[in-house]
Amino acid sequence: MAPAAWQGGWRATRLGGSAQCQLVLGFEAPTLADEAHAADVVAAALLGEGMSSPLLDEVRERRGLAYYVACSADILPLTAQFVVEGATAPRQAGEFLEAVTGLLRRHADAPADPADLARARTQLRLRALRGLEQPGRRLEAAAQDLFTFGRLRAADDSLQRLEAVSAAEVQAVFQRLLSGRAALGLAGSVPARLREQAQALLPL
Repeated sequence: MAPAAWQGGWRATRLGGSAQCQLVLGFEAPTLADEAHAADVVAAALLGEGMSSPLLDEVRERRGLAYYVACSADILPLTAQFVVEGATAPRQAGEFLEAVTGLLRRHADAPADPADLARARTQLRLRALRGLEQPGRRLEAAAQDLFTFGRLRAADDSLQRLEAVSAAEVQAVFQRLLSGRAALGLAGSVPARLREQAQALLPL
């Protein structure tokens, strides 16, 4: 099968009685077969993995704009995306998007801080080690390797690639995200003017 074509765009589902606005912001990312995906994985960990990450520190702890916020790089054989998600009060949804977009621009404008990069690599190592203790996750990874590469990769292969990702490669990821078309999905109590606010910040 051919890889899925990235579309981007906007989709909102309003749910009566909901007190929160759920947001999922996605960007196109390299698929599993493309070695460039390692930089996206590191960039996602740098931006939003761990309590001291810029996303949680800025958006949740300092500004109180979200009840829940997270970032991940969902890398699969036929499709992949860089995702930022959060749950916020409807009146803060526009400010939440502004804060997230501001963080993306900040990381696109300058190479990653060495301390932040080291923290991201530590988070990824920890996640990889925990994954080795979960048979279901190992089986899934083995199946993806077999169908993508025709072989099973050693557990250290992907970790070594992640360790080799440079600050410049991470910066290039954020630059690519902001230059491409984003996808924004919302559910719950969605403010009427949020679409216009989002389009002013990102190409949808």
